[in-house]
Amino acid sequence: MDRAMKRGAKVLGELAGFGATSAVGHVTDPSADGAARAIRQAVRDTSLEAKDIGYINAHGTATRANDATETAAINLAERDPERDLDYVPNEARQGRVGAFLSNSFGFGGMNGVLAVRVSGGT
Repeated sequence: MDRAMKRGAKVLGELAGFGATSAVGHVTDPSADGAARAIRQAVRDTSLEAKDIGYINAHGTATRANDATETAAINLAERDPERDLDYVPNEARQGRVGAFLSNSFGFGGMNGVLAVRVSGGT
């Protein structure tokens, strides 16, 4: 951040934290626990709280096993009875987000989550 400020760069966001876990289990049957731990680690690694996360870039492989597991791993305070999550596939949505997570989950239970704080909340 210091180097970016010194050279006058426009700071759009900051990598504020990350979480990584390895959840031993079946190679193609993901663990919601391992993914949830990576998400919690990423949020704890920042000065943010879960309520500050305005968007999650889901890994979203569009497979029944992975999407159900990822949905279960995300810790929502209130669920919409009509939907698991507020999915936004194949389109853009305008909005202001102060922080977001980006999930990456791989075969064999390798999980990585980045937490990004957005400058100006745009």
